[in-house]
Amino acid sequence: MKNGMALITVIIITLLLFAIIGSFLFLTTNARIINERYHENLIALGLAEAGVDYAIWEINFGGGDFSGWSGTNPKTTTINNFQDAYSSVYGDIAISVYNPGSHDVAIISQGTLSSITGPTVSRRVRVLLKEHKLFKYAILAAEIIDINGNENKTDSYDSSLGPYGGANIGTNGDIITNGRENPAISIQGDAAVNGDATTGPGGTISVGGSAELNGTPGDDAEVFMPSVIVPESLTSLSSGGAISLGSSDSLELFTGNYKYNSLDLTSKAKLILNGDVNLYFTQNPSIATGAQSQIVVKNGEANIYFNGDVSITGQGVLNEGGYPSNLTFYGTDSVTNISLAGIGAFYGCFYAPTAEYFYISGNSNIYGSVVGKNVSLTGNAAIHYDERLMEDSPTIGYDPYAWQEK
Repeated sequence: MKNGMALITVIIITLLLFAIIGSFLFLTTNARIINERYHENLIALGLAEAGVDYAIWEINFGGGDFSGWSGTNPKTTTINNFQDAYSSVYGDIAISVYNPGSHDVAIISQGTLSSITGPTVSRRVRVLLKEHKLFKYAILAAEIIDINGNENKTDSYDSSLGPYGGANIGTNGDIITNGRENPAISIQGDAAVNGDATTGPGGTISVGGSAELNGTPGDDAEVFMPSVIVPESLTSLSSGGAISLGSSDSLELFTGNYKYNSLDLTSKAKLILNGDVNLYFTQNPSIATGAQSQIVVKNGEANIYFNGDVSITGQGVLNEGGYPSNLTFYGTDSVTNISLAGIGAFYGCFYAPTAEYFYISGNSNIYGSVVGKNVSLTGNAAIHYDERLMEDSPTIGYDPYAWQEK
């Protein structure tokens, strides 16, 4: 009897042990499967995000012609057996770009991979893009901003409300650099920045002397600074040679597209741009004005592209309309030096994101915005950012502004 009870007890205990071990194995297997599915979902999401990056690269840097893609709207492509740098295969990516070339572009990217634990795993990302505005700050630089002089300042106004001054003076004279140097922004002397100052991650801001930063410092800048691409409507033209004017000579260009080697104005010479004029100067140096000579913008918008150095002195540019959005200078990647010296009141914008040296000096009051690789303000130079540029600024490329994961 006792032996029988002992045997039953052993059997019961053994069964309980099997049940516990079985439960443990079941839980362990489930945990492994859950972990595998979680890992696979992360891979699928990573594939979808890679597809978004690929589409944005095509739009911003690949020419936007979607060569090799299918369809019209949407433009579609598939990347099968996506591999990393170590030739590890992860899965497939299907990308669709809706409304390419419009003001608002949508990207849907789906990453898919075969699962070792169950059904195929897929994740989808939807991203909305808007056109990238070139002039959102008083100063934008890729590396260093140096403001050091007598009464230098940045501030803002709104040209749609009237001229700068009085109640039309604001504190949105922000200065931004992607630079991570120490310092990436230097504000010295009697300078006053009436706006925020932001560097790239790890960059520092130096404020010395009687200088003031009347805004918020930051170090999280990562601003998209696309290169200038000269329109084919200009590059395809035959060059009209060099424009060289002196004495009281003048040349008037009416609405249209023009291509020249260079521009050199001396004495009281004038280049008059009447109407909507697009100009392209191909050689180095590209533009030089001196003495009382002037580039005069009237009755329209002027876009001036240049491949070489620029030196503007005296009151070398007159924008009769007084709206900064009416005049934009575009420097290509071959530009090294830009010098604006004692130019008085300049209503316009400069975009030269790879210009190594962008000097603004003397009594130069820029009403608009400037972009360069390294930007320096000395003397009494000041920049009054036109807040209207947030709406009227020209665009190159696109920025993401909405992101949804499924």
